[in-house]
Amino acid sequence: MTLKKGSLTLWNLENIQSVYSLAGNWKSLSFSQDRKTFVLETVGGLDCYETLSGKLLGSLPIKSNKIEATAFSPDGQKLGVQNKNSLSVYDLQNGQLICNMMIEQSLIGNRILWTDNQHILISSVLYDLEKEIPLCRYTMPLKQKGVACYQGKIWSIFDHYESGKRKSFLFGAVLPHQSAIDFAKKLDVANDFWVYPGTKVRLRLELNGFADEKETETILQKRLKEMQIEVDSKAKVEILLSYNDTKKEEEISYSQSDSLFPLPVISPLRQRELGKMKLKVFEQKIAFSVDQKTIWDFKEATTGPQVVEYDPDKKIEDIFREHNKPNPDFIKYVPIPHYLPKKGKTFNALMNATITVDGIIDSLQQ
Repeated sequence: MTLKKGSLTLWNLENIQSVYSLAGNWKSLSFSQDRKTFVLETVGGLDCYETLSGKLLGSLPIKSNKIEATAFSPDGQKLGVQNKNSLSVYDLQNGQLICNMMIEQSLIGNRILWTDNQHILISSVLYDLEKEIPLCRYTMPLKQKGVACYQGKIWSIFDHYESGKRKSFLFGAVLPHQSAIDFAKKLDVANDFWVYPGTKVRLRLELNGFADEKETETILQKRLKEMQIEVDSKAKVEILLSYNDTKKEEEISYSQSDSLFPLPVISPLRQRELGKMKLKVFEQKIAFSVDQKTIWDFKEATTGPQVVEYDPDKKIEDIFREHNKPNPDFIKYVPIPHYLPKKGKTFNALMNATITVDGIIDSLQQ
């Protein structure tokens, strides 16, 4: 089969004749594990075809500009669709959405690997589709060249050095491992989590005049809605967003091109600095709490944007002081946990485990 812009063709390799051709604006192609069906990403979503005949079996109207990866389950009955921060699984028999869960964002690109019909590995986190939770984060002590799923195992190629010589070997692991399976069986999401998709939270903003309250609340509510978290003024769990003046100052140095770059004094670019000045330090924070007790928070200190536009009609010091305030985009990029267990300190996965050649070593997050 060949796929190029505007067409897809299945070839008979015995006589080098085309069996059929499909015309369309295709973006990507994914096969089921038995190669009997495949999906094509189109402008309108995903189209599922029978491989030998080219017959259209059905379509899923999904916004294609959000699709980052697709993959069939081992039995070919389900399709995993991943975008930037969520995973959706569809029943291919009726086109119904089985589950939709938030996933951890990755900076190195993502690939869906089904380890069985109920678990998906993305990056290094294994997701339980029945519980709709990030079950376990798997790490490997050795540098791997690649990873693939075959016959129920995750296979990786590792480099190993013996007597100064590099050797490569293939290693397979069954995921999830038994302790993760046992842990998931005992887990009751509704009772064991403070925060999870479907839960309710109330909002509290303490912006102290550094940002528009209505606009900030709208952005925060939109992010929570994408996480399937509902805002309710009577909810037990509270989410706080605050901007505060720490009453401290930090000395910065700055350089200039078409824009101004405020830099810490210890910056390696110091040799290009034009000057130094002191700026106020602000704290921007987001936190979850229950009964006024913080259960998770994220905070950072800031003196303002890292790059500001240069205006030759103004003094450089005045430009920096004008921007010396909390970053209004903080609420857009700050990580917000999708899951917060009542016991544990992590929201990316409920367990951590290390895959070694001697087996899988795990530790619950206590």
